[in-house]
Amino acid sequence: MKIAVFGATGTTGVIFVEQALKENYQLKLYCRPQSIVKLGELSSHASVEIIQGGFDDDFTPAVRGVAVVVSFLGPGLNWPSGNPLEKVMMKIMQTMRNEGVTRFVTMGTPTIADPLDKNVFKYRILVSSLKLLQPNVYNDMVATGNLFKSGNYDDLDWTVARICFLKSSAQPKEHIHVGYVGDGQGSLVSQRVHWVKFILTEILENHWIRKMPFITSI
Repeated sequence: MKIAVFGATGTTGVIFVEQALKENYQLKLYCRPQSIVKLGELSSHASVEIIQGGFDDDFTPAVRGVAVVVSFLGPGLNWPSGNPLEKVMMKIMQTMRNEGVTRFVTMGTPTIADPLDKNVFKYRILVSSLKLLQPNVYNDMVATGNLFKSGNYDDLDWTVARICFLKSSAQPKEHIHVGYVGDGQGSLVSQRVHWVKFILTEILENHWIRKMPFITSI
């Protein structure tokens, strides 16, 4: 199976690339030229094809010929206004439509609310704090979530894999929990390796199609 990966040079993206190669996937990585160095030796792996470009360039070379598209793109500090993440998601999904690719797994956070979430104080405070301190990030994440909740992209088999605070333990003691915000079992922390494991499992099992599960480590 061949997977297109956006955000492959971020911390979680690199972990995903490494694990996917161990599981014998073929990968097409869409990367800015200056970020390829972050992949190290992974960039020259026989099962890796690097597609260089930015968000204003054509995504077709990255999406053409793949079975699944995975995105680890998300807002960072000093995020601009205008909802750039929402625009990139729209561009990715339109390119998928053009190329006949239907499976899409992308990142999200509890800022994207799901009807099955519960109104729990600690999560409500986190979202409210983000809205106050990082309004551009908050607005972009809400707008991105609304893309999927609108039904306008339900011709695609999308999954929004939501996470909270990320940790980077190579062999975490915790276990992965997949559910919804405030279900009484999740936590505030998501181990990166658990998030990656969820995505690779979901690609095969397709259990959470057109759903927005919350992935944490407990």
